[in-house]
Amino acid sequence: MDESWPHGGISTSHYGRHKAEQEALLDGFDRRYPEIPLTRLRPGLVFQQDAGSEIGRFFLGPLVPRFVRDRLRFPLLPIPNRLIFQAVHADDVADA
Repeated sequence: MDESWPHGGISTSHYGRHKAEQEALLDGFDRRYPEIPLTRLRPGLVFQQDAGSEIGRFFLGPLVPRFVRDRLRFPLLPIPNRLIFQAVHADDVADA
């Protein structure tokens, strides 16, 4: 997607609304101060080892009890060849 893609957020999503509000603040700053370079970083899913248990809870949630999650070894399911998603390591986001 390029910069013409709407970034209004999803009204029912707390996270989406806050991201849209931040985009609006950046838009306003960019209009008021065009002489100041502005860079926006919009990473995909951000992962790091220290957040592994939280990430597991996020994706598996209450569907899989913790004692089962702790014993899972991935890949648990075959990954389709056509599956595409964006992910980045937290260190790479910090470096950027």
